[in-house]
Amino acid sequence: MSNKKIVVFSIVVYNELFWESITFNSLVSSFSKNKNNDEIHIYIYDNSVRSKNINLPEFENNINIKYFAFNENRGISKAYNHLVSLALKDGFKWIVFLDQDTMLPLDFYHKYFDSVCKLEQSSNKMAVPVVKSEQHILSPFIYKNFRSRFLKEIPSLINLNKHSAINTGVLIECNYFNKIGGYNEKLFLDFCDHDFFDKFRGFDNLIRVINTELKQDFSTDTNTIDKALIRYSIFYSDLKAYKKGRNRFKLFFLVDLPHLIRLTLQYRTFKFIIYRLSKA
Repeated sequence: MSNKKIVVFSIVVYNELFWESITFNSLVSSFSKNKNNDEIHIYIYDNSVRSKNINLPEFENNINIKYFAFNENRGISKAYNHLVSLALKDGFKWIVFLDQDTMLPLDFYHKYFDSVCKLEQSSNKMAVPVVKSEQHILSPFIYKNFRSRFLKEIPSLINLNKHSAINTGVLIECNYFNKIGGYNEKLFLDFCDHDFFDKFRGFDNLIRVINTELKQDFSTDTNTIDKALIRYSIFYSDLKAYKKGRNRFKLFFLVDLPHLIRLTLQYRTFKFIIYRLSKA
């Protein structure tokens, strides 16, 4: 089976040229490694704020790229919803969600294309990869009472009554994505994956795990107080939206308060508490 209107790979980037990102380069390398596949389709959704348009480089004929930029950061949820809408208009059945800082293994393209073929023959409509940091398995993970715990071993199927996953590497059927309601656009960045998997749980408890390992790069994580405060303001705004319809008491004591305490101790400042009190 050739990848003609079967699956499209999407990458959301922010303040980085997509062709310089480790995700794009490792995706292309993975595709090039699999000589039996005749073409790859890639959507780039650029959330960067730019003063002028950029000049895109040329790529090989079998690497089909569509680039979308709006000169503003619209957030992850709006990006994913927009990408699925475009995929359906272009006739694709499946879509993969990727960010800009994930190292994809050489078997990535082959494993995902193989997973699409298997999903086509099953009742499952979504699959997720194994995502690792240097020390832990980040996804999938055990999830209970809004708290996550690392898994030591990965099953071939995860039960969403006990587990969850992150956005990175999600493979999902586009029509099914719309059926469950897509991503909550009131969530800019944080909790959008938890909210999405909560929605999916209402339709199906089981998700396939793709037998491949992605490596998440945290080298660009926030490392200054000013940046951390901006990041915290996004977290708090998303948390308020995520609270709706959920147990506010548990969220405060199990997510909200521990996060605030951790930031206060990490940066040795009361600025986070002052910000939080100003929003109370």
